[in-house]
Amino acid sequence: LPILNQRNLYRVFNDPALKTGGRFYGGWWQNIPKSLRRYLVIDGKRTIELDYANQHPTILYLKEGLEPLIDGYSGVLGPIEGHTDDAIRSMVKAAFNAMLNADHRLTQAPKGVEPARIGLKWREISDAIEAFHHPIAKHFYTGIGLRLQRMDSDIAEQVLLTFAKHEDRIPILPLHDSFILHWGY
Repeated sequence: LPILNQRNLYRVFNDPALKTGGRFYGGWWQNIPKSLRRYLVIDGKRTIELDYANQHPTILYLKEGLEPLIDGYSGVLGPIEGHTDDAIRSMVKAAFNAMLNADHRLTQAPKGVEPARIGLKWREISDAIEAFHHPIAKHFYTGIGLRLQRMDSDIAEQVLLTFAKHEDRIPILPLHDSFILHWGY
C-alpha cells in the first residue's frame, strides 16, 4: 500500500551531465496499479489519465522529418492466433524500447520480452520491428532511448509547470508519459 504523504517529486538522471533520463519519481500515485488510478480524486473531483502515446517513436519520426505513425507498436507482427492484440502490442512496445536503449545489437530477448510465449524467436521480433520502422531503424541499438527519456521528461516538466502557473494552480500528477488530472481539464 502506498504511503500517501509521498507527494514530493524528484527527477532521476542517468548521467552526471544530466543529458539522459530525468523522469519524475517519488509520488505515491506512481506505485498503485493502473487499474486503480481511475478511482483517484483530486479535491473531491473525478480524474482522468491522459497519455502521450507512442512518444519515442513519434519523436524519432519527427526527427527524420517524417509523419509519425498513429501507433508505432500495433501491426508490427500482425495477428497471432491464440494471442490478444494487446498482448502482442505490449511485447512489441517492450522490445522496441529495449532496442532503443541498447547500445549494441541484442542476440537474446531482453528481460520482460518472452517471444516463445507467442511462438516466435527474439530475432524474428527484432527483425520485424526494424522492417516495420525502417525509416527510423538506424536509431535502434544506439542507446538513444535514455536521451529520448530526457526529452519526454522535459516535456513532462513543461506540462507540470503550465498547470502550476495557471491562475487556478491546477494539480496534475505525472506518470512518466501520462498525467492524472481533474477530468474537466
